[in-house]
Amino acid sequence: MAPTLINSAWIIGSEELLVSYLMTGGFGPQVLMARFDYLNNQEFLDLVQYLRSEETIESTISIDQIEEIRARYSEQNFYD
Repeated sequence: MAPTLINSAWIIGSEELLVSYLMTGGFGPQVLMARFDYLNNQEFLDLVQYLRSEETIESTISIDQIEEIRARYSEQNFYD
């Protein structure tokens, strides 16, 4: 089983990396996590804010940033 996101570098680190990690389901076949790319930008913002608030970290990411991240990662295949 893959490690939990609780207390992980994904949650406490860069919000951009967290969004891209959740959007792609990880960065390789060794990561067994569901992709969350079906969420719209507002839902992604809510999810990131919730996850970071659980670690008592303020979230500063915006919907515009999430849209930019989605555009960058949506065309890539991380499993090749």
